Amino acid sequence: MRSVPAVLLLLAATGCSTSAGADVELRTAPAACRPQSASPGPLLLQQATRDVPGPTYAARTDGPCGLVVTFVGAPEGDGPCAVAEYVGHLEPDGDDLRLDVEARHTGEQPSGRTACTLVGQQRSFRVAGTEPLAGRRLVDAQGHALQVADGAQLLRPGALPEGWTEGPEGQDVFAAGWSLTLLGPSGLRATLREGDAALGRPGRTPPGFGAQVRDRPTVRGVEAVLTTFDEPPGNAVLQWVEGDRGYALQALGPLPRPEVLAEIADALR
Repeated sequence: MRSVPAVLLLLAATGCSTSAGADVELRTAPAACRPQSASPGPLLLQQATRDVPGPTYAARTDGPCGLVVTFVGAPEGDGPCAVAEYVGHLEPDGDDLRLDVEARHTGEQPSGRTACTLVGQQRSFRVAGTEPLAGRRLVDAQGHALQVADGAQLLRPGALPEGWTEGPEGQDVFAAGWSLTLLGPSGLRATLREGDAALGRPGRTPPGFGAQVRDRPTVRGVEAVLTTFDEPPGNAVLQWVEGDRGYALQALGPLPRPEVLAEIADALR
C-alpha cells in the first residue's frame, strides 16, 4: 500500500465538539463539520511510522471532524491493573495534530508498585478536535505518525443474521488496512478485512491446510470465492474484489453453515 500525504482530507472542520468516550455520541456539529457525501479515494489516508515499542494507536475518520481511535490497552474495569476509560485529546503541535491519551482509573489505587499480568484488551474511543483538522498529520505523543483510515470508504454491517453483533475494530497488520470483528452465537467470530485488491483474491489470507473452494456466490454485485479449510477445522473465508479494493471475511470456526459469510457480506454498506 503506497504512502499518501498526511491528509485528513475529509476533515474540513471548524468548531468541532470536545472529546468523548467510545460510548458517548459526538455532539451536534456546525454545518462545516456535518458528514458530507463520500468521494472515492485511498483507504489509508496516512501510514504509520512508529517502529519503537509502546502502544500502537490507529484511527479511522468518523464524519468530517471525528476520529475513532483503537489500540491494545489495559483490561476494562476497576483496580490498579485495569483502566475504566480511555479519553483522547487532540492538540495542535506545529503543523501536526497530536493525540494525547488519558487513562482514567476507578476504585482504590495502591500507593506502591503493583504486579500486573501482561494481558491486553482491544480498546477504542471517539474524539473530535476544537480546531480544523484538514491537511494535518496525526501523530502520537512521541511524534510518530499514526495509521489513519478513511471511515467513509469502509464497509459497515447492514442487517446481521440473528445472534451476530459488531465487535472490536482496528488496524489490520496482515492486510495493511482495516478490520472489523463480528461476534456470532456460541463463541463464533468472523473478521472483515479491507485492503488492496490482492486481499480479495484466494491465497491472500492466513494459511490453512486442505483448502477447498466451496462456492462462488454473488456478493454486492460481484463474484466472490468461498473457501473452507480442513485445518484449522471449520475455518472459512469469503473473498471478493471491488475496483481497487479487496475484502476478506474470515470465520474462525467451526461454522455450522459457511454460507452465512455470504449473507453477512451481501448486507455490507
